[in-house]
Amino acid sequence: MKIKKQTYKIITSSGWKEHQGSVGYDFPFMCHREEGARFWRISHMLTGYSVVSNIKNLKIAKEKITKLKAFPLFLMPTIETIKKQQDLMKEHNIEAFNAIIAIVKG
Repeated sequence: MKIKKQTYKIITSSGWKEHQGSVGYDFPFMCHREEGARFWRISHMLTGYSVVSNIKNLKIAKEKITKLKAFPLFLMPTIETIKKQQDLMKEHNIEAFNAIIAIVKG
């Protein structure tokens, strides 16, 4: 993943917003840091939603992306399908769901 300084879009409580800063893409995720911010974030490229925030350095962010890419859940194209799949995972595959939570929180 190559990091570039450019404009990127994420979703906020006010809808889609453009930000200036550093960003790299590794489908289905983007790693970004707004200009002037200290911490990196990982967002889902298809929905724009934040997956992990407050990451201290880029190396840790890249490691988290590598681990999260193993889960097909993140290939879902909309937040609704992601939430539905999360609910199914909680019900039928709790180990995989807990593994995702551990990566996000760890």
